[in-house]
Amino acid sequence: MKKLLVLFVSLFFLTTALADAEVTSFEDLDLDADSYWNGSDGSGGFTSGGTNFNNSYNADWDSWDGFSYSNMTDNKIVGLDGQYNAITGRGVISSNYVVGYVGWADPPTVT
Repeated sequence: MKKLLVLFVSLFFLTTALADAEVTSFEDLDLDADSYWNGSDGSGGFTSGGTNFNNSYNADWDSWDGFSYSNMTDNKIVGLDGQYNAITGRGVISSNYVVGYVGWADPPTVT
């Protein structure tokens, strides 16, 4: 009986969490064609569809970590030049997609 109660409570919280889930398409992020946003504006992150993605940009090194977003389509570029590209060459739901990188600052977070 105790196991059944634990299972019921677990399923309740799981379904409640799924009911509150949202899909973020990134269509509300404004980008020119074949471009990206990497936090160079110093904003510390971005919000899409009510979801916040953190970002840390270092102007001294022209580098970032956390999340950036892109609509780059050339999936043949490799190395640092290709850091904003998706292997598919496009997003799934929209032309925009998010790129995550674990670097020197706080780990990437989504809230």
